[in-house]
Amino acid sequence: MLLLMVLAAFSAAVCRRASLAVAPPVYDGLSYYWKAITSLRALKAGAWSTLLGTPPSSRPPGYLLLNGAFGIDAQVFAFRDFLALNMILPVLLWSLACWIALPVRGRHPGHSWRRALAVAALALLPMFLQFEYSARIDHASFWGLQDTALAATASLAMALLLRSLRLSRLTPAVAGFALAGFCLLIKPAGVLVMLAVTGMWTAEALCRWWASGRAARRRRRALFFARGLGAAVVLQGVCSAVALTSPYLSSEIIAASRTGQAVVLDLTRGIGALALLGELLRSSFGPLWAVFLLLAVTTAATVLSRGPALAALILRLRLVFALLIVGAAWFWWVTMAGPIIRYMFPFVCLALILTLPTLWRAWQHHAKPRADAVIVTLLSALTGVHLALVCLPYPVPDELQECLGINLTTGGNRASVDAARHIVAASADLPRPVMVLCADSHYSLGFVTAWLTLENLSRGEVYQVDAPFAWKFDNVLSKAQFMQADFIALDRGHVGGLPPDGHTVGSFADEVRVVNAWLATLGDSAGVQRQSFQTLDVLRVVDRMQLSRAFNQLVSGRGYRWRPEFLRENADSELARRYHAATELAMSVNRATLGGAVAMSHHLDAERLRRDGECVPTGNDPLFVLAPIANRGATEAIVRLELSNSAGGDLQVFYCQLGESHREQQSLHRPVPRGDSECYLAVPLSGEATLLRLDPPGEPACTVVRHLSLRLTPASRPGLP
Repeated sequence: MLLLMVLAAFSAAVCRRASLAVAPPVYDGLSYYWKAITSLRALKAGAWSTLLGTPPSSRPPGYLLLNGAFGIDAQVFAFRDFLALNMILPVLLWSLACWIALPVRGRHPGHSWRRALAVAALALLPMFLQFEYSARIDHASFWGLQDTALAATASLAMALLLRSLRLSRLTPAVAGFALAGFCLLIKPAGVLVMLAVTGMWTAEALCRWWASGRAARRRRRALFFARGLGAAVVLQGVCSAVALTSPYLSSEIIAASRTGQAVVLDLTRGIGALALLGELLRSSFGPLWAVFLLLAVTTAATVLSRGPALAALILRLRLVFALLIVGAAWFWWVTMAGPIIRYMFPFVCLALILTLPTLWRAWQHHAKPRADAVIVTLLSALTGVHLALVCLPYPVPDELQECLGINLTTGGNRASVDAARHIVAASADLPRPVMVLCADSHYSLGFVTAWLTLENLSRGEVYQVDAPFAWKFDNVLSKAQFMQADFIALDRGHVGGLPPDGHTVGSFADEVRVVNAWLATLGDSAGVQRQSFQTLDVLRVVDRMQLSRAFNQLVSGRGYRWRPEFLRENADSELARRYHAATELAMSVNRATLGGAVAMSHHLDAERLRRDGECVPTGNDPLFVLAPIANRGATEAIVRLELSNSAGGDLQVFYCQLGESHREQQSLHRPVPRGDSECYLAVPLSGEATLLRLDPPGEPACTVVRHLSLRLTPASRPGLP
């Protein structure tokens, strides 16, 4: 009852805190929420075969389906249920793992309530008490991520395997190996979990077999070992095969992950081992738990020899395996994965589960009455303090949260959500897709992206969000990204002033800093309109030609020394060459797919467009066509399209004068059936610089333009199909 009361109070407090959330999960957490939604939609549609490949395919479906099963698809913006479950479920699984791992025998009431007290205290470790991301509290994790879920599931697998060894029963072993395999469907690091738990179980099972004594008992132990190892191979092999044959662990995803890990390693190079260890202990256990556990393990290790020989040997073996797991994980963490603190959560928890039986035996069989009273007092205090802080209805000082290793923030990032809602409202009259550029990778801008992603999940692909930074080396900031954008989001709180004339801009990071400082100074004369939300600015691009001239002035007018690759990337002649080449590719063959593989034309010089009169591909939009090529009194353009469409819907055509804003565009709509069809459109011309934009129906991959022709006529033709 004590344990259930603590868990119930914690769950109620989490639900209350989640109900106050304004912003959805961000970055990796957002991708998991997205995966949960698409997975549930696939299940509801009966598309079981596509379950592992639902977008984003780089995220596994395992734990996420547990979130989706609670109805989040009914309302995409009902992310608070996801956040609450994301915090509660790991604590429940972890509590069950600790309960199973503590080897209580008999019905002694003192042992039972001490066990409940120990589990209640462990349930509220600081690694499980990190809520919404906050820039003020620098901790390892926040809600929406899956590292605590992986840690809790791995711990439960380990606890079940310990129980199977203690009781020589196969059922807990089968459950443990199945959960270990399932860890691979939560995160790729699950493969290390499988190796760790299988290695530990094998070593202890062999040790127990060797010490069995009588022949009959040795045969039973050998049979138990063979069956358990067979279950491990089959169950974990099935999970591995499912993961490896799915898009989740495709060669492309693995290659992208390696690149991302290399970037993380590069960014964290130079951080010392002691600093990493201190941050790991602070963000996983907090200083109170770290000191308590260090003293407890040291004391317990000194009394192992007082017990029976086999029991002492088993406990020593578990301590050795705990050290091996942490050591091997540390090597992987520092040299391969990148030292992001939360990556170590599962292996810290595995080591703790292996250590718990040792700590329990030392407490129950060797602790003096005074020491027992101190331990009970400390566990009660840890439980009470953490539970009280979670349940408090008013804010907890940031300094106290930093000290304890917890983060109880919720209801923040309102300015980011307001900025995103402004973009949604201001883009109502813009053709799809609306391009939004977040000028940096700060979390404040990440929440803007998160809100727009939910808009896409709710309404279809309305917004395409980009950022200068990519998870790759040799990044170069590109002017084309700014010329494509309808909106640019900027956080002035992370922007300094423009450097003095003649400054050397020697890296990608310097390019981002200088260009962001430039963005903070722009106004109407640069073709943008500014709207501010605390430190966040949303720049609406109303004249791309003016913005292009302002960018060129920044590059050439202040004497900055830019990298050669930056100058090559952003030369108008190079941009024009690439985009014209893309045009030829898009228009030359009868399998050209419009949308997606295109780039904005607005960066090009208007005079060149008027002179060449070419078809120009555009950014992430579909296709722009400048017409007429040589207008001698034509008042109309006849566009003929041969389409192959698997979605059906409306073909939209937008037309305006070169240099006009989106607000001044006119549009035509034509229904397009499924299958192959032919479509004629009559578009009025005005002057020599009419821009046409064609938006095929459905997703870009749903429509193939097999033929496009454009003919000018002097007047409208009655009876046009």
